[in-house]
Amino acid sequence: MQTLVVHGAGYVGLTGGIHAALAGYKVIMYDPDKNVVDAINAGKPKANEYLSYIDAKVEVLVRDKMLSATTDYESVQSEKVHLLAVPTEKGDTPCMDIVKKCILNLHKTVPDGGLIIVESTLQPKTIDSLSLDRVYNNKIHLAVCPRLDWFGDKDKNVGTLPRIVGGVTQDSTEHAATVLSKFCKDLHKTNHRVAEWAKCGQNALYFVQIMAAHEMAKNFHHDVNFNEALKFIGLHWRLPELFLGPGTSGRCVQMGAQYIANISTKAYLPIIEASLMQDYTWRRLVASVLTSPFTDLNGEKSTKFLVMGIAYRPNFSDFGYSAGLDIAKHLTEQAWDVSIHDAVIPVKMLESILPYSILDDTFDAILLATGHDSYSNIPDNMNKFKEGCFILDACGLWEKYREQFREHGVIYSRVGDQGWVDTL
Repeated sequence: MQTLVVHGAGYVGLTGGIHAALAGYKVIMYDPDKNVVDAINAGKPKANEYLSYIDAKVEVLVRDKMLSATTDYESVQSEKVHLLAVPTEKGDTPCMDIVKKCILNLHKTVPDGGLIIVESTLQPKTIDSLSLDRVYNNKIHLAVCPRLDWFGDKDKNVGTLPRIVGGVTQDSTEHAATVLSKFCKDLHKTNHRVAEWAKCGQNALYFVQIMAAHEMAKNFHHDVNFNEALKFIGLHWRLPELFLGPGTSGRCVQMGAQYIANISTKAYLPIIEASLMQDYTWRRLVASVLTSPFTDLNGEKSTKFLVMGIAYRPNFSDFGYSAGLDIAKHLTEQAWDVSIHDAVIPVKMLESILPYSILDDTFDAILLATGHDSYSNIPDNMNKFKEGCFILDACGLWEKYREQFREHGVIYSRVGDQGWVDTL
């Protein structure tokens, strides 16, 4: 039975490791966080909703010794097959330091014939910046194989979605494809340079389209409802359906554009750079629309605001590059009285970031940033909203209550409505 070591037991590494274990590999998860390791070895990993689509019980894999975890790097560094799923960002900006260190360390210790598969998203030219004599001499193999999963959807995971396999050498490509083929159904072979570009390029091109939609909704909102317009624009068979929101959140889409923009300071990238700036200014625009009705001539800021939804997508607890959180922090820096709430992120974690509020409090203005399911029926009880409260719905979850809000004296506007920038 072949052993496969996964470096990084976050949701990318853990889900990949579980798929590999289900395919018959003996999987060892390496992570320096003892709490993460202990949770896996107890059969109850802390990946929460990211494991919801996996049918098999993790406890069974642990019991059958197909899946285990360790904090002891020395015990795994000499195994033959390694998957790297370590972070390639620091905060909200790209950072290749950890993945480079992992590759170089394993380059020294992996035995001849061994294989390193990099699942982490790499900035183009990362591999070429490293000295990898054993790889180019075919002593060991190295391949870039980015993940394209949409976590939480059983039909869009590491086993079902297309997988790019790009080796530094042709032998590396073939060795990586052989290992991955046991749990990945749709493999596409190339070289490492193309593989590096593929994931960043996918995210960057999608990001540019999203930001173009937001740019139109910002500048031409006066006589058009852009939520409706985008729905019909998306009917074209070559275009994805695009949605407006508080900003492009998450660790992938916007980050892909950042990876490309950071490759060289000499490159002229006006479209990508303009898109990155558009995301920044859009968040500030949403904050401005939320606060503009409450700034009096003396500049007093006694109004109470609530940002609902810090997670970057509904029903998930990850808040990487969160637009809702960024807007809340910006308002706090502007001396507004701001609280945050999220239905799936632990309260203690939220309290460590900004003031946290229960939903029984009353507010002068609310930004609904993320449409968690548990938020959907809150307006059934209109008494939760005081008369004159301004609600800016960035996700459209409360669109169906528009008339009830009006009857209750609550001012409701959805981001993208006709005239939404000039709501009051």
